[in-house]
Amino acid sequence: MRYSLSIALAIAGAAAMPAAGQVSDETPGYFPFWIPALDTSASFTDMAFLSPEPAGAAGRVTVADGHFCDCHGNRLRLLGTNLCFLGAFPEKENAAAIAGHLRKLGINVVRFHHIDGRTDRGGIWLPEQTGFNPEQLDRLDWLIHQLKEHGVYINLNLHVSRTYPGMPKDGPRAFRYGKGLDNFYPDFIRLQQEYARALLGHRNPYTGATYAEEPAVIVVELNNENALTNVGWHDLRAMPEPYHSELTRQWRAWLKARYGSTETLRARWDASSEPLGDELLANGGFQEGVKGWVREQGGGSQMAAETAEDAGAASGRALVVTTLKPGRESWSLQVYQTGRNLEAGAPYTFTFRARADAACDIDLSVMLDRAPWHGCGLRERASISEEWQTFSYTFQCVDPEPNHCRVGFNFRNRIGQFALADVSLRRGGLVGLGLDQSLEANNIPLAPSNAGDAQKEDFWQFLYDTECAYVRSMRKVVKEELGVQAAVCDTQASYGGLFGTVREGTYSDYTDMHSYWQHPQFPGKPWDGGNWHIGNTSMVAQEGTGTLGRLAWARNVHKPYTVSEYDHPAPSDYAVELFPVLASFAAFQDWDGIYQFCYRSCLIGDEPHKLSGYFELWCHPGKQVFLPIAALMFRMGAVRAGDTPCVASIPTGGIAHEVVAHPKAVSDLSALAPVALVRPVGIRLTEGPGPLEIPAVEPPVGARKSESGEIVWDSTDPAQAAYTVNAPAVRAAVGFIGGRAIRLGDVTIQVTGTEGGWAAVAVGALDGKPIAESGRILVVAAGRVENTGMGWNEARTSVLNRWGQAPAVAEGITATIRLPAGAEANALDGTGTPKGGVPLAARAGGVELAIGPEYETLWYGVTR
Repeated sequence: MRYSLSIALAIAGAAAMPAAGQVSDETPGYFPFWIPALDTSASFTDMAFLSPEPAGAAGRVTVADGHFCDCHGNRLRLLGTNLCFLGAFPEKENAAAIAGHLRKLGINVVRFHHIDGRTDRGGIWLPEQTGFNPEQLDRLDWLIHQLKEHGVYINLNLHVSRTYPGMPKDGPRAFRYGKGLDNFYPDFIRLQQEYARALLGHRNPYTGATYAEEPAVIVVELNNENALTNVGWHDLRAMPEPYHSELTRQWRAWLKARYGSTETLRARWDASSEPLGDELLANGGFQEGVKGWVREQGGGSQMAAETAEDAGAASGRALVVTTLKPGRESWSLQVYQTGRNLEAGAPYTFTFRARADAACDIDLSVMLDRAPWHGCGLRERASISEEWQTFSYTFQCVDPEPNHCRVGFNFRNRIGQFALADVSLRRGGLVGLGLDQSLEANNIPLAPSNAGDAQKEDFWQFLYDTECAYVRSMRKVVKEELGVQAAVCDTQASYGGLFGTVREGTYSDYTDMHSYWQHPQFPGKPWDGGNWHIGNTSMVAQEGTGTLGRLAWARNVHKPYTVSEYDHPAPSDYAVELFPVLASFAAFQDWDGIYQFCYRSCLIGDEPHKLSGYFELWCHPGKQVFLPIAALMFRMGAVRAGDTPCVASIPTGGIAHEVVAHPKAVSDLSALAPVALVRPVGIRLTEGPGPLEIPAVEPPVGARKSESGEIVWDSTDPAQAAYTVNAPAVRAAVGFIGGRAIRLGDVTIQVTGTEGGWAAVAVGALDGKPIAESGRILVVAAGRVENTGMGWNEARTSVLNRWGQAPAVAEGITATIRLPAGAEANALDGTGTPKGGVPLAARAGGVELAIGPEYETLWYGVTR
C-alpha cells in the first residue's frame, strides 16, 4: 500500500467547517459509540477463545492440499490487519493490551508494513539508514512477543517504502521507493539482501528465536506491490541514470545471448515496411480551426481550445489548449478525432509537434472510440517542453473496428497551456529494428510500446526473466542462507498481469493480492489531503462483482491464497459493509487469509474518539463491531466453502507470446468475474507453452446465488440491492434493505428506520452452533459512522481536510429481529459488555428483538 502518514496526521488535526449532511450527537438517530483500543475485558463479544495458545507454540504452520494448517494439522484461516509506521512501534506498556484487544476482536495475524521507510519514530532505521535503531527494534520485538503470546501470527514485509541510498529525489513517481528498479539494479538487490539478513537474522530477546526461526512468523513478503513487468514502458525509457543504462545493458546482453547476430534479430523483428500513404486525419493542420476535433471535459473538468498562427508549422496554424480545471480522472481532459478507419496488421506513422507552458508529459493513443475502448497499437507518453519538438511513432495496428478508431491526446489532468501542430496519421513506415541499430554497434534501445509484436514479445520476456532472476536470488538468501521456514511470497500476483500470475505461481509459496473498494482518488498531487474524492456508493449495489470477482480469479488453487490489504475506506457512508461481505465471500471461495488495511499508522493509546484516516480500523467502530461476525464466518467456517471449482489454466511457457498475441485474454477471464458469486474459482498453471484455457461457462445473470445456497447477491435493482447470508450459525443482510422483511431461515430481519434505506445487519452464534441452539447470539446493526461536524462537499464525495471533531457518532438502525429462541437480550457498550436490557417479545416460533437508536449501541447480546 502506498500510504502517506502525513495524511493521517493532517486528518487527525483538521478542523470542521460547515457542509452538507453534517451530524453530531444531537442529530436525531445518532449517538457517540466507541470501542476502546486497549480493551481486553472478557465480555460478551470476546473471541479470544479462537486463539487459546501462543502462536506457533506447538510447532510451525505448514501447507497441505493448498491450504495453511496449524501445528495440530487443523485447517488455519487468517483474519488479520496491518500495522504501519508508528503503529508498528507502540510504547511497550501498551503492547500487551494491543495484542489482547486484537485477539478479542477475532484477529489472529498482523502484517507489519511500512516499517522500513523512515529514520524517525515511524521506522526501524537509524539516521542515514546506517543500521537499525535499537529502541525501535526493541519496541518491535516486544510487540511481536506479545502478539505471539496472545495467539496472533506475524506477517513480515521486507521492502515496502524504503528509499534506497543514492536515489534521486525528483525521479519519476513510477519508481518511488525504488519500485521496479530493485528488480534489476544490482546495488538495490544487494541492499534488500542485507536488510533481509539483518531483520530475519535478528534474535528477538523476548522470544529467544530469530525471525527466520520464529514459528509465529507465518509468512514473509519480499517486496510490496513491486514488479518490473508492472512498470510502464515509457517510464522505463524515461528512467534516470544510472538505472536506464544498467537496464539497457542487461537488455542488450539478453538479445546477444538469444540471437547472436543482427541478421537473425532483424529477421525476427522486422514486421512490415511500407512507404507513407495518404493523410488519414481531418484538419490535422488546424486550418479550419478546431473542426473535427473532440474536446473531452469529463468529471467536472474544463478547457478552452482555439487556433493561433504558428510560423513554424507547415500549415501556419497550431491548436492551443488551455486546461482550466482538473477532472476526477487522469483522462478527464482530452482532444481527439474519432471514426478513423484502420487495418489490422498494417503499419501506421503518427507525427505531431508539441510544446507547453512548462515541461510535462502528455499521453497519445490510437484506440477504439467505443466500448470496450481498447488500444489499437499505440499508447505512448511524450515528454514535452516549452520549445517546439517533433514526435513520430510508427506502430502496427491491432484489433481495430471499421470506422471506429480514435486518435488523440490526453493532457493527464494537468492545468496549463499546450500547443499542438502538424498532427498527422498516415499508413506506412518501418515496424522493426531501426536501420542504424545492431547488436554489434551495441545501440539497441529499450523497446517502445509501439514496437512490433516480435520485439514486444522479446522485451516482455526479458523483463519477466529479469524479475524472476531477482526473485530467485532473494529466495536463495531468505530460504537457503537464512533458513526461513515460513511461507514466502515475492509480491502481489496482480503486479505484472499474467506475468505476475505465473511468477507468483512458480516462485512463491502462497499467492497474495490487494484490493480496495473506492480507494480515495487524488486528481492533483498524490495523497493531497485537501484534494481527493471517493465514489461513496455501496459495493452491494454495484452491477458487477465490485472488488470480489477479480480477487477470486487471482487465486492459484494449488497454493494458499491471501488478500493482505483490503478496505472500504472512510468516510464512506457504506464502509461497514466491509467485513460481513468480505468474510462470507472469502469463506465460500475457501481462501486462507484476509487482512484489513490498516489497523493503525500512528501510536495506539487513549486518543480522541474520532475517525482519523481513510483506512484506520482502530477508530472506526462501525467496522470493528462486525469483526466477531467475520471471525465466525471465516475462521470458524460458519459459511461453507463451495464444492465445484471453476478453474482456468495458464501456461508457464510462452507467456510473452500470449500477452502480445491475445491481449484480450485477461479481459475474457475478467468477464467471468460474476461466476465467483455462484462457484469457487481460480487458476492453475500448466507446464510448457500453450493458450490460456478459460472455462466455457456463462456468467450468471439476475440475483446471483452461491452453489451452497448460503449467499445471495441481488443487485438487479440498485435501489433494492441486497447481499444476504443464510448459514446455520450466521445470518446477514447488507444493502438497501429498509422497509421489507428479509427472511433467512428461522431468522427474519426487518429494518424500519435508516437513512436512505441502507443498513448492514448480522446475527451470529458466537459459539458456532445453529442459531436455534445457541446460547450466545450477537446481533450487529450499523449504517453511517462519521465524526461530529464532518465537512462534506455538495456531492458527498469528499470532506477534503474538514474531518470534523470528536466524538465519532453512529447512525442507530431501527429494526426488528425475529429469532428462533432467546431468553434475555442486552444492549452492549463499546467493550461488548451488557449495559442494559432490551425486551424480547414472544412470537410464534420464537422471539422478537426490537432495536433502535434509543439504546445507543451497534451490537446486542442474546442469551438463552
